[in-house]
Amino acid sequence: MKLKLEMAEGITVLAVTEEIKNQHGPILKAGISKLFQSGKKTLLLDLTSVTQVDEGIAKEVQEIIHMAPEMDAQIIVVSPIDGIGQAPSRDIAIKQMQSALFGLLATEAKLQAKLRLLEQKKNQFIEKLNGMKTGEVDVLSLRKENGELKKRAQELEKGISKFLSKREDVKYNQMLTDRFNMVTKTLNQILTQDGVVQMGSS
Repeated sequence: MKLKLEMAEGITVLAVTEEIKNQHGPILKAGISKLFQSGKKTLLLDLTSVTQVDEGIAKEVQEIIHMAPEMDAQIIVVSPIDGIGQAPSRDIAIKQMQSALFGLLATEAKLQAKLRLLEQKKNQFIEKLNGMKTGEVDVLSLRKENGELKKRAQELEKGISKFLSKREDVKYNQMLTDRFNMVTKTLNQILTQDGVVQMGSS
């Protein structure tokens, strides 16, 4: 594949002077994209020297046609091969590009490209909203888990308080037992002194 860049009646023309193979498709597309980016917004792609187009190249050409309005550019493909070109010859293509109808069609294509872009942004926004909703569900789940943990903590706190109160009860009972033992010991001493019981008797 060989490319030739020229001007015809104020229109930028990119002419392909040799046959195109499938591997040339991405190169052609990248080259045209660079032309659009450089400011050449109106382009005529001349494929009249190409006598045979593979399916892969046909697909690349269609992608180039759709790419132009997305980059705020205009392009017309010239080829006598059915299904490839928008005009069969360069002269006819130039006349089409200079007509008011071409400008209207180009404007329509740009508007459709912008509409597609807005649709994409809308879908991305919807995806973000869905992501936020998913995040909210996660937050709610965390809040639910946190509530359950708080409930368990409260139950545990009650259990500990009850356990401590039981321990206090045990201490209190032990104190009573000690006092009882002390009273019993004193009583035994008194009874022993009085001769009521013998030493060592219980």
